[in-house]
Amino acid sequence: MVHGKYAAMRDDSRRTRLAVDLLLPGGAPRARAAVTAALEWAAELYGTAEREDGRSVMSHAYDVARNMAHFGRQDVETILVALLHDVLETTDTAAAELERRFGARVAGLVVALTNEPGEDPATSARRAVQAGPEAVFLRLCDRLDGLRHAAQRRDLESRRRFLTSTREVYLPLALERFPEIAAEMAKALAAEERTLQ
Repeated sequence: MVHGKYAAMRDDSRRTRLAVDLLLPGGAPRARAAVTAALEWAAELYGTAEREDGRSVMSHAYDVARNMAHFGRQDVETILVALLHDVLETTDTAAAELERRFGARVAGLVVALTNEPGEDPATSARRAVQAGPEAVFLRLCDRLDGLRHAAQRRDLESRRRFLTSTREVYLPLALERFPEIAAEMAKALAAEERTLQ
């Protein structure tokens, strides 16, 4: 199954095509080429890097894009941003390189979604709001993916902070802007919080 396993298959062109089919069913050749390029470049950049929950950064990026598709967003630019949203945060790639490869709109949204070292969740959420509805949508899909895997976080205190900021910052934002995401976020949050009791 492709979902959650992309990092292990980044060199397999058949599986890349399958991933593109899942993210962009029926997409035009140019759109499919852009998504393929983003998948391949992201896999190269992320390499074997892992998140706090132990998953690969590439698997997380792919899962964020799958969340977007689940909520009906399958336009090329937001798929590209989902796949590349951690590139500036987890690699030494410059925003200018991202813009050169994928355009100013994609680079601008990735910059808006990039967490600065030590930045609090409220500041990150405000930056997404200032960047527009696409950035908010992507930030919430990103958060929902992290929430679904919060139980795998290695550090219990980090997990508690993540759940608290989700309840205090991201769930209210989702309720206000994207109720369909809020509903899934609330269910996942309740399930995670029960595991801490």
